[in-house]
Amino acid sequence: AGAAGFYSNLLKNRLWWKQELHAEGMMQLQLPEGQSTNGTYLKTQSIASIIKSMITRKGTWNPRYGVLPGYGINMQDGFQDTFTTTAQSALEWGAMKWARGVIDMQFQHYIRDDGTIYYRGEELGQSARMLTILSMYYTYSDENVTDFMLSHFNHAKSLAEWLMYRRNLTLALGPSDARYGMPPGNDEGDNFNRLYYHQDTPLHFYSSAAEMYRGFSDLGVTWMSIGNTSKREDVYKHGEELITIAQELYKNIQSSLAKTLNFTAEGDLCYPSRVEGNGPATIGQMGTIFRVYPEMFFSGALTVTQSNAMYKSGLGLTNCAIGRWMAVGSPSSGTNIFTHTPFGLPYGLLQHDFVERFLLYFFSSQHTLTLETLGLLLRVPILTAIVEQSRILLLVSIMLVPVLS
Repeated sequence: AGAAGFYSNLLKNRLWWKQELHAEGMMQLQLPEGQSTNGTYLKTQSIASIIKSMITRKGTWNPRYGVLPGYGINMQDGFQDTFTTTAQSALEWGAMKWARGVIDMQFQHYIRDDGTIYYRGEELGQSARMLTILSMYYTYSDENVTDFMLSHFNHAKSLAEWLMYRRNLTLALGPSDARYGMPPGNDEGDNFNRLYYHQDTPLHFYSSAAEMYRGFSDLGVTWMSIGNTSKREDVYKHGEELITIAQELYKNIQSSLAKTLNFTAEGDLCYPSRVEGNGPATIGQMGTIFRVYPEMFFSGALTVTQSNAMYKSGLGLTNCAIGRWMAVGSPSSGTNIFTHTPFGLPYGLLQHDFVERFLLYFFSSQHTLTLETLGLLLRVPILTAIVEQSRILLLVSIMLVPVLS
């Protein structure tokens, strides 16, 4: 084929995607074009990321985690982060048709009848966020989606009950124990090999309880509304149960954080990411604090004092034993800004009016991601999970809207 054929097909491809994205009814984003911070790069990256997310899936809806080599194989299709980042991004962009299909696939085929997720390892925090996302779809929709929601009630209820079961394992410990009410289990799926054969003890991550708190709070209200309008008493009562447990969870989280809080010699507050802190039970297990703390920020369960203390220790501004989990205001591992794990930091920053910190996060992420996309900056840790990088960026780009509006 000659050059004419190539450019003709390129134009057809461009026009097809223009129509496809228009049909989604997505929001139109305008960002300033400046020499040092060019918002048009981020817009281009974001839209290209949506397309990448769409074409990566099999048969339109079936998820795919990353690309070969190393990723993109069937056993990884159920990776929790692939669903949560994609679905949230679609919702925030207003791509409701895309969001509906992604959510439908997940709740039909990747949440089992017993509430567990079809994946090699568990991630309690992200499993709980699935409930938040289902509620978000209901509240974001401008049409009646009651039948769709009810079609997934059984699996959503099973997932909630599985999380309840995990929490109930700790209730016999009594309120004086810091583990009381904190569901045990992995926050990072790659830690599965430490627990499969029971060689290690499951840890109690605060992010699991925090994401569970928000998921139960949000979806509880949703089920009560749907149960009322559809005359489904079972749905209404399940919503009530979720709200009741969410209220208890909040008290459990605050009580436990007060018990595990410690101080530096300078008087800085140090909040650990898990009840066990850096104790003996944690040796050999993955901590992934760059994931845990953002999940806590997303939950809305933190006070302004807690958020401020966690942020300062995350930047390495204190001598807390927690360890640094941010670089230039963005979640990171060392100096590598991580983009392939679910974010939630911006939500917590805006919740407590930390606007300057939010802007630092936004612009550092923008520079990092758009430069890499344009081939000016390459970092292997991000490229090995390039699909997740794309999905996360969708969340980054829309987080500026609350500040500008």
